[in-house]
Amino acid sequence: MQIAVRETTVTPGTTGDVVVRLRISDAALGDEPATFELTVLAELPAYQAPALAQLQRETVKLARDVLHEIVQDLAREIQQGGHMTLEPRRK
Repeated sequence: MQIAVRETTVTPGTTGDVVVRLRISDAALGDEPATFELTVLAELPAYQAPALAQLQRETVKLARDVLHEIVQDLAREIQQGGHMTLEPRRK
């Protein structure tokens, strides 16, 4: 099954913002166990009558930016550890 946003929860925040929780998975709720699942929780500014897709998009963009920084930090850590290649070994 394709990886997609399977569940979205939007709740009011404490300072006028909204908290968005996305469950991204390759399995629908109640289906077989997922081989990939990611939960993202983000606090976003309140939008004037936002569409659900807009909140999902902003949450994914925020997660992408944060994950990009983590990947960059891990790459530096690997290179500093003496491992020159970041490519997986082929069998």
